[in-house]
Amino acid sequence: MVLSTKLGSGTFGTVYKGSCRGNVVAIKVLKVTAMNLEDILLEVGMMSHLRFQNIVTMHGVSFDDNHLYIISEYLPCGDLEHWLMDKDKEISFITKLKILKDVAMGMNWLHASDPPVIHRDLKPANVLLTTSRRPGDEETLIKEKRTKEIEKDLMAKVTDMGLSKIMTIKQLKADGAGSNLWMAPELLKYQYYDEKVDVYSFSLLIWQVLTWTRNPYQDYLDRGDLDVFVEAVYYRRVRPEIPKGTHPRLVSLIQAGWAHQAKERPHFSEIVPVLDDCLVSTLFKVIFCFPPFTAQIP
Repeated sequence: MVLSTKLGSGTFGTVYKGSCRGNVVAIKVLKVTAMNLEDILLEVGMMSHLRFQNIVTMHGVSFDDNHLYIISEYLPCGDLEHWLMDKDKEISFITKLKILKDVAMGMNWLHASDPPVIHRDLKPANVLLTTSRRPGDEETLIKEKRTKEIEKDLMAKVTDMGLSKIMTIKQLKADGAGSNLWMAPELLKYQYYDEKVDVYSFSLLIWQVLTWTRNPYQDYLDRGDLDVFVEAVYYRRVRPEIPKGTHPRLVSLIQAGWAHQAKERPHFSEIVPVLDDCLVSTLFKVIFCFPPFTAQIP
């Protein structure tokens, strides 16, 4: 196993591009202690059995005295957060729906597992993008900023599921913008929670993708006061403003998903068909809005 280029860092550690047994891989490096090593290995063992088209595949793990190395598939297109930071990378509405449906399908698969897998830290940084092209071809298109070519078959995969269970809610909140902006009200107040916390986070992710915005609640983030943010979200139930002209079914989906009461939020098994219907209806409109083709007869 060889580490090379640093790809980024976040809540759980630093990610590098690397190689393992002749294959290009992503390697996440986590600091471990004797106190949490057992918990980490249990969670990583669970993650290694997760296999689905919209879930990042883990290939294996390695560890030494102070670090754990999680080896997973390498996706050159990077994470959704970095795409949202660049207006030049904004994708078409149809591709946005495809990406959201991919994430919802991945989350539905996690929640339908036995026992259900609750992510707890679903956010753009934990959504990786890829295509059906070879990694080298993807990297070339990215370097040349040929976004329109990349998005033709762009797809999303969820990552870091299970790792959030290693950290306490307090530790996740301490990560600041890294996590608490997407936390459901019940997590912010250390209350009982279930898989519906992921639905809340997903609703914010829908809003971000539709508006192509890096962070929800940017004004609260700029203040840097977590207590003010919690007061706004939990007690005053402040939510981002949904743009006028948003597809009515998406408006209903977002509002239901970020409902204050978890029991009022839909399951991902209900969310996927809604996104599919929105995608089909949008494609239908695009196809039939073009003028009819007329052949030129010489």
